Amino acid sequence: MKAKNLKKLQKNGICVPEFIVVESDREIDLSFSDSALFAVRSSAEAEDSADRSFAGQFETMLNVPREEVPEAVRKVLQSAGQENVRAYRETVGQEKPEAAKPGTPGIRVIIQRMLTPELSGVVFTANPAGILNETVVTAGAGLGEGIVRDEVPVTTCYYNRDDGRSLLVQDHGAPKPPEGLVEELSKQGQRIEEILGCPADVEFAVENGTLWILQARPITTLPKATSPIVLDSSNIVESYPGVSLPVTQDFAKDIYYHVFRNCLLRLSKDPTLVQSMDENLRHMVDTANGRIYYRISSWYDILKLLPFSKKIIEIWQNSLGVKNRLVVSDQVQPRFWTKCRILLSVCRYLLTCPKDMRELNTYFSGRIGLLREEVAEATDLPALGALYQKLLLEITEKWDITLVNDVWTFLFTALSGKKGKEKLANVGNLESMKPAQALSDLAALYRKEGESEAFSAAFEDYIDAFGDRCPEDLKLETRTFRTDPDNLRWLLRETELREREDPEADAGHIDQKTEKRSGPMLRRAKQGIANREISRMNRSRLFGIMREIILKSGEILAREQRISETRDVMYLRLSEIFGGTDQEQVLEAERQQEVSADRDFRVLVEERKKLIAQEKELPAFERLVFAKNVVDHRERGVRKEGSADSKELFGTPVSFGKAEGEVLIVRDPKAVSDTTGKILVTVSTDPGWVHILRDAAGIIAERGSILSHTAIIARELKKPSRVTVSGATVILRDGDYVQLDTEAGAVRVLYRAGQAGSLKKTAGRS
Repeated sequence: MKAKNLKKLQKNGICVPEFIVVESDREIDLSFSDSALFAVRSSAEAEDSADRSFAGQFETMLNVPREEVPEAVRKVLQSAGQENVRAYRETVGQEKPEAAKPGTPGIRVIIQRMLTPELSGVVFTANPAGILNETVVTAGAGLGEGIVRDEVPVTTCYYNRDDGRSLLVQDHGAPKPPEGLVEELSKQGQRIEEILGCPADVEFAVENGTLWILQARPITTLPKATSPIVLDSSNIVESYPGVSLPVTQDFAKDIYYHVFRNCLLRLSKDPTLVQSMDENLRHMVDTANGRIYYRISSWYDILKLLPFSKKIIEIWQNSLGVKNRLVVSDQVQPRFWTKCRILLSVCRYLLTCPKDMRELNTYFSGRIGLLREEVAEATDLPALGALYQKLLLEITEKWDITLVNDVWTFLFTALSGKKGKEKLANVGNLESMKPAQALSDLAALYRKEGESEAFSAAFEDYIDAFGDRCPEDLKLETRTFRTDPDNLRWLLRETELREREDPEADAGHIDQKTEKRSGPMLRRAKQGIANREISRMNRSRLFGIMREIILKSGEILAREQRISETRDVMYLRLSEIFGGTDQEQVLEAERQQEVSADRDFRVLVEERKKLIAQEKELPAFERLVFAKNVVDHRERGVRKEGSADSKELFGTPVSFGKAEGEVLIVRDPKAVSDTTGKILVTVSTDPGWVHILRDAAGIIAERGSILSHTAIIARELKKPSRVTVSGATVILRDGDYVQLDTEAGAVRVLYRAGQAGSLKKTAGRS
């Protein structure tokens, strides 16, 4: 397959060094090149196929002088009968063939002009971890063989093709790719992917500034993407900018789930349909790298249920500023009568939308004060947990009409035409402008009277009315004017200082003039915008009540010494604060011996603070496309040295999954007999390790990269693996019991060898 792929690339204009393919050492004609040195490598029929890579199993000869090429060809042909090739075939499940003989059609040999590159490496046109819109480039100085053997320091770049952002992970002493090389490799990689018809693993070299492609093969370990998961930050980044803490992530998911579930039930009147869409509804938003995204593929599944869905999706994309317009959805058409009911419901609610929105806004204007009083009266976690459930259900039971109002607003904005859209800035008396106007008035009173009785009363009135409205007010960890009134006092003092320095400065009064003459479409669009802003103000207040519930829970947990300080509660999951029934969480807690009504969260909080600090250093990718599961980038840049008593070890995940088991330190693979269920810990591996990896639960290596043999073989065998785990063979000891979860956190030492513990051994469980 290797030779076939090279010929395809060459035929399509890809820059490939000259080569020939031979079946024996008797048919060699080197007149194709005047080079003094050649690369001689295998091209077996099964090698570099869509299913198996045979990475490093056959012999490869580099820098072969012209006169020694025949002997090199013989060695490569003979390598097909080596023991490691037999072991590989058995391990990956292929039938055990007779040993190939030189000259048989089972293996051919590629003879290629040898390059002397200043830089070489590998490009994955999709991240093998399952991120489909991410190109991964790993490069090092000199020949690529040193990279796959972990012999040279490397730089790895994770390049997002949708927004051009990248994450660079650089070993000490590794070269940084020249300006523009990563972008060029990404473009070349996409061309090669189109030529081969699948995501590709591409070897490249740069010689005297020229980019050469040495070989290309399918990525054998990429999860099959029957329906990709697409996360997009369009619009939602305004509500949840940057990294959000766990409690905010959970609350956002809960809110979106219940609101959209109720809306779909309201429109379809079909509980069976709603139940069939439950997985989509639970993932209207999702998190990656600590950031909250729309799972836009779920949105498309829901939007396709609406009448005229193609046009509505186009309007929705325009309104939210979605850049990538590809609609990814596997939603089948609903039953005819369901579609009819949805059409009738949409038409009916569009007619009554303004009235329904007025009723919603009136209801919550009167309800918010009462809910706040209930929070003040709650004295323990069960009572606060019950209030959380009440708030969640009460909000979402009525809030779904705001989604209909969004459709109303988007629709009439589109129908108002280009000139109408230009006049939307003239919407008068917007609710969102009232906090600014009130703040301006409060600042004027402060300048006039200072800390007077009248000012104190006005200050409290402002907090009561607008204390929850501030930047990032949907993030529960945000310090608002209500939770931290001193922030408002600081702002007022700063305003006064500016006024003293510039008495002519605008005090900030808002011009709320509005154009009286508007067409019917524009008037409706403005009406929708006005109602939308009122509901958003009420949403800020309701989220403010949730913030009070969480902070009061934090006070209780801090008083019980289960967290160090009140605001540490923001690092907990809602199920950890109020209890939950999620079976996976219960199992995880059992494995960590932490199931208790009075669980101490202090260690957990510190671990999460470290992870979140890593997430804040990551690029804010606008769009992420996953083949199967959402995968985080955190820890890929970590090069943290542990100490002898470390309970956590950090490194780069290269093959994903979960496993627990006893540590087996491997210094000589030939001396290892039984690896069943063990977590292998080593400095590095080579292609001959395949037989001892077969029965292991996972592998941890001190050296390696995403394209090293450790990574390639571990992925093919579906074994979780981390590399670049500094000091692993010193910190860990035979018999230690560890948890290797490559998708969530570091390698964790659950207990040391010989340590007494009640945790039941479940070696190899994944």
